[in-house]
Formats: sequence, structure tokens, C-alpha cells
Amino acid sequence: MEFFSHLDDKVVISGESFNLSDFMKIEPNYSLPDGAIGVFYRPGERKYYIMKDNYQINESAKWIDGDRYIGRINDLKILIEDENIENQKRKEEIEKIKQNSDAKAKTKMVEKELREYFRNEKKYQK
Repeated sequence: MEFFSHLDDKVVISGESFNLSDFMKIEPNYSLPDGAIGVFYRPGERKYYIMKDNYQINESAKWIDGDRYIGRINDLKILIEDENIENQKRKEEIEKIKQNSDAKAKTKMVEKELREYFRNEKKYQK
């Protein structure tokens, strides 16, 4: 069943939960009216705002923006998946850099130990 709800930092579209911050990336102009802490909308049935004082304000059962929000669920999923892929790529790049740094540090340490060893060898040969 299709619906849109928002309470606190959680947006639920047709049963799937998303962070409000992610939702705002595809709908940057979304906001609640003054005094509202949440909204619930089921197309053709009901729309109401949850107010700070825990009472509800019922609205028209037709909400054009709400219909659009519901229709953009796949856009939101794609955005989140793209960000996850980018984050994974970033982590892999950082890991490569760390491994390179570790390898260079180990090489420098071995080189230093070899120089020290050969210095000591020269001292004992004299």
C-alpha cells in the first residue's frame, strides 16, 4: 500500500524507511509547516500533520507533493546506492594508500636496518 510519512529524522515511503537527510537530497524544498513534527499521507484516503502538542490537523486526501514523494522512491534508492558505491570506492582507495604507505615505511625501515648492519660489519672487519 502506498503512503508517505515523516516523523523526526525518518521518512517512510510505502513501508521503506529512509533518513530525512537522504530524502532532502532529492526533494530539497520539502518542509513541514510551522508547529508540525510529522506528516502521514495515504493517497485518496487521508493526510494529516502531527503537531508538537500531539494533536493532528487533518488535510485534504489529495496532496500533489505527497504523490510526487511516493513516486520518487526509486530515485531515492538509486541515490543511496550510488552514494554507497562511491563510499566503497573511497574506502578502497584509502586502503590502497594505507597499504602503499605501510609498504614504503617497511622498506625504509629495512633499508635503515641494512645500513646499520653494514656499518657494524665494517667496524668489526677493521
